[in-house]
Amino acid sequence: MYFDAMDVYVSVGSDGYAYGSIDYSFSGAENIFSVHGQVSGAYSSSAVCGFENITSTGFTCYVTGTGRTSAVDGRSFQVRMIIFFEPE
Repeated sequence: MYFDAMDVYVSVGSDGYAYGSIDYSFSGAENIFSVHGQVSGAYSSSAVCGFENITSTGFTCYVTGTGRTSAVDGRSFQVRMIIFFEPE
């Protein structure tokens, strides 16, 4: 198990449905079983995160506005993560 956090910038101009992504590199894993994240900070209740392309060397994290408010546009959100992996 590994805990970390990163900032993801959400783009401007999508009326609350904007998104941003960041590639996260990881080392020392034979397998990454799952990644769980929580968006935190101002307007975090109007944003969700998801993880795609999970491999033993990393993944891509996406943060997307829910459409509730355009205040998510042009903002950086902190994503707090827990990564479950099998060590090499």
